Amino acid sequence: MSNIANTFGSFGAEGAKTTAQAMSSGDWIKFDKGVPKLIRILPPLAGESLPWVLIYQHFIKVGDKRLTVNCPRKMNVGPCPICEEYDRLMATGNPTDEAAAKENFRPSFRAIARAIDRERPGMVRPVGLSGTVVGLLNTIVKGKPPAVQGVDFTHHEHGYDLLIEYLGTSPWYTAQKVDQPSPIASSEAGILDIAAKMKAVNLADKAKVFDYNVLQAKLAELLGGGGSAAQPVGGFAAMPGGQPQPALGATPGSTINTSKAPF
Repeated sequence: MSNIANTFGSFGAEGAKTTAQAMSSGDWIKFDKGVPKLIRILPPLAGESLPWVLIYQHFIKVGDKRLTVNCPRKMNVGPCPICEEYDRLMATGNPTDEAAAKENFRPSFRAIARAIDRERPGMVRPVGLSGTVVGLLNTIVKGKPPAVQGVDFTHHEHGYDLLIEYLGTSPWYTAQKVDQPSPIASSEAGILDIAAKMKAVNLADKAKVFDYNVLQAKLAELLGGGGSAAQPVGGFAAMPGGQPQPALGATPGSTINTSKAPF
């Protein structure tokens, strides 16, 4: 019996607590056009240097099919077949190809943070922030001394909620902090509960990338190649296969969204 007993673990109150925390997080905070949303970006956990992970993503739409993947080339992990398609189109000298390359294949900067939507205050969820928003938030942190001092808007006790609006046209987003600071929750117990839920939102997972061959197959499938290299994907030289490669300190693995980015 001792061999059997050493084979299995147990499921108890601690496991149930972890499950409940994961259930109360996970779905993305999204911004609807023209509707300001009040959110609180949460501070880094102990051992983290930033409240977010910084990534580059490709957003590709062909008909009603969409693909969102992190870019290994821009994230200094390895070659990227999507970037190679971008390079190929840009090199033709055809204005139509150049426009298509910029519209569909150029990677975009994003920051992924843990946040609370103040309309759903008990949930910790990931939120994607465009480069425009991150630039505005960096200005809040840095300030404009001596007239305007910078503030840590993520601080758990005296940080600031943020009002972010998606405009639909350039500059695409506006972001500003509210006038008065506030804690992330109304009690110490509430703050500790949020801290526990934050651990269920693994930011490192958001920075993982697929390896070259997987990205190549997904791009070919999206563009009508049925998973094999076909025009305009043809000409890719297959790279050595393997496990998805980690980016920015992430552990091996990958994530992909098959819908438009949630930000």
